[in-house]
Amino acid sequence: MLFFVLPDCPVANGYAPEIGRIITRYRTEGIAGHVVYVARDLAPAAARLHAREYGYADSALLDPEHRLVRAAGATVSPEAVVLS
Repeated sequence: MLFFVLPDCPVANGYAPEIGRIITRYRTEGIAGHVVYVARDLAPAAARLHAREYGYADSALLDPEHRLVRAAGATVSPEAVVLS
């Protein structure tokens, strides 16, 4: 599962507890879940801080070149994509 977010998106930040719950819940079944930061200019240190503050510390990825965005077809923040 991939959850595409922007760190300054109030909607994505509002969903942070639910995103974290989903990631934790399915991890116990062997299903990986990651938050994907899509802001092109987001510094790694800023992403780490945001991830820690919103409970994503162990599941966050950076996608400044939008490779995952394009591969998954994501178009908005927040957006969830389930891959199999």
